[in-house]
Amino acid sequence: MLSFLERIPQDVLQHIALAGASSHCGPPVDLCSLLSTCRAIYGGLNIHSSPHLYAAIFKLRYGGSLVSNQHTDSSLSNELVRRCRALRRCHRLDISLPELRQDLWTLLWIVAEEGLCPPLSEAYFPQFIVRLALYYLRVDMDVPSQGDIQSLVIWLLCLGVSRQDILSENPLVRSTLVTLLRPFVSTSESRVPHSTSQPPSTVFFKPNPVAQARSVAPPALPHVGIEDPGDEVLIRYNVRICPPRLPSPSNAAIILIFALKEAVPLQIPYHLPATRAIATAENRSGPTAEDYTAFQRAVTPLFSDIRRPMALAAQTSAATTLNFVELDPWISDILAIPNFPSEERVRPAHLAVSLTGVWEGSMMISCVSLGNPVPKMPKTPILSDFLCRTPMQCEFQKFIPSEDLQHELVRDHVLVGRTLQNHEDVWGSGGFNFTGKVDDDGLVVFTRRPHGEFGEMSETWIFQGRLHYGTALVGTFRSSSGDSCGVHGIFSMSKRAAAVQ
Repeated sequence: MLSFLERIPQDVLQHIALAGASSHCGPPVDLCSLLSTCRAIYGGLNIHSSPHLYAAIFKLRYGGSLVSNQHTDSSLSNELVRRCRALRRCHRLDISLPELRQDLWTLLWIVAEEGLCPPLSEAYFPQFIVRLALYYLRVDMDVPSQGDIQSLVIWLLCLGVSRQDILSENPLVRSTLVTLLRPFVSTSESRVPHSTSQPPSTVFFKPNPVAQARSVAPPALPHVGIEDPGDEVLIRYNVRICPPRLPSPSNAAIILIFALKEAVPLQIPYHLPATRAIATAENRSGPTAEDYTAFQRAVTPLFSDIRRPMALAAQTSAATTLNFVELDPWISDILAIPNFPSEERVRPAHLAVSLTGVWEGSMMISCVSLGNPVPKMPKTPILSDFLCRTPMQCEFQKFIPSEDLQHELVRDHVLVGRTLQNHEDVWGSGGFNFTGKVDDDGLVVFTRRPHGEFGEMSETWIFQGRLHYGTALVGTFRSSSGDSCGVHGIFSMSKRAAAVQ
């Protein structure tokens, strides 16, 4: 005699399974329980016989995905399997090496598409990625894929951790992360090379032998994005691909170092006047306690913090992701966005316009030279920390040459700028002039020289960096005296709101 569940019509049973799986953001444990009841229900609800059920669950949880409408139900169901496995690893704080690379790429795709979405928050993703960084950035594992894993960890930490997550961390953990990230800061844009290892497995539910024999696995889609036959193969939306090329982890490390440093409150000197009005009345120059407070508020923007308000404004995470794709072209590469025109990926003219305005932030001088990225960390950190955090400001304008100087073959977009008078009065810098350009690949290079009568005799500082997710201009700088004996450091600036300019 059939049980009560076995007498339920198939469509009603699938609706019950969908309602149970979509009632929360965690793993579909209710669906797993249904699959374990009996062979008949398993045969009707397993991923091979009902891919549309798992595709519907995927669309409910990740409905804003840019590419979800471009794939079949089988592709979406298999992608749900891989995402659940990666989230299960996060929830368990599992940092073991087997299948780690596939899971980290899956998490990076989720973060790039969805931001810090509820499934990631439910799975303790911030705690997982911090623990992963403390382990894989510290220890030399001597495994072939370690360099690529380190780049993945740094970018996941940069894109997936909010300022509140950083503030909630133990101060010792923050200090340790700064030390571990320090060797990855580099003036070079080179990337840690790919490596090869065993392709990962893609098993989610343990299949029933009888149901597996009756079912037919969905056909594999064509290979796309192959860059090097020796690269480890990953799987995304049921497509076998080689890993896309990540940008250098240097800028991600710089963003994180500034965010970690900014979590420590500034020690305002007790003898400073409280406000500018009091300083003027006492005929005192220099910064006030009010100026230090404003400087402390000029923090480095983080991807997770700015994505939430933009997602609310755009109503869908897909529209929000497109905004970041236009400003960070490498996101379109790792997402493999269909029908995204290649000529739109690098738009230096648009970037030069985005840079116009007042940018404020800080810079830190390094004790040692910023060399090439370090692919393997020593067991004992030997590099010193940055010396101090100093205010930095620049008002950029796009330089428009006269008609006589314009030529269709001239592709550089020139920027000019200077510090504002109030910044010069407060911090006593004397003011600086800036001149730079935006390269075709999006690299922003500019020089800083003191203006006035001593400008021509002063040393020029050379800055180079990139604009990330449209709000964070970060990079490295050096003095023109040379790599060995000159000044080296990092900088981070964000654009002042137009209302206060």
